[in-house]
Amino acid sequence: MTRLDRRVRQGIIFEALSQGKVRSQQDVVRILSKAGFRVTQATASRDLEELGAVRGKGDDGRVIYSIPEPGRGLIDDLTLAINESQRLLVIKTPPGAAQLIAGRIDRTKVDGIVGTIAGDDTIFIACAKDASTRGIKDRLKGIVAGESVGRSGAKARKRSTR
Repeated sequence: MTRLDRRVRQGIIFEALSQGKVRSQQDVVRILSKAGFRVTQATASRDLEELGAVRGKGDDGRVIYSIPEPGRGLIDDLTLAINESQRLLVIKTPPGAAQLIAGRIDRTKVDGIVGTIAGDDTIFIACAKDASTRGIKDRLKGIVAGESVGRSGAKARKRSTR
């Protein structure tokens, strides 16, 4: 598939997400099939991840995919609690959001973070012996809010591509 196909496909998915029509990856496959795209569940999964879609509970209590509100960082939308315990940070998220946030943290490579482990709704962050968990916690808030945090901890806002 071409990049144009991917953009069109993801536009269709985005519209369905905006209307609250996506409860599973299989829903994405069906929606795209009706629009003339033959995709696998793996492609649907990649598209949802690239769009930043997360699983949460809808008004009816059932699982639904959505995209966090623009203008707010992922930490605001997806973090229920951040707790510190010696050299460990524990982030609680809605179901399905932990791996999205942990992946973003891993790709940023913040000084002081030894590694992350993500389940469905919990992230464990191991901090280096000489690192301040409070300092790392503050840097993480910036990272998931869309700031780029270098190895020195200096912040720079990401530029919009629009």
